[in-house]
Amino acid sequence: MEFEFFKLIAATGDVATAVIALAIWRLDRRVFALEIKANQP
Repeated sequence: MEFEFFKLIAATGDVATAVIALAIWRLDRRVFALEIKANQP
């Protein structure tokens, strides 16, 4: 997943958009992991 994401960044060459997208993606992943932990019995 991450490798494909970075290939997409390299293809577009838009560093600012890539940085913002990566930050959002990492934040989403962290929140998702916390939700999984919270839902464990």
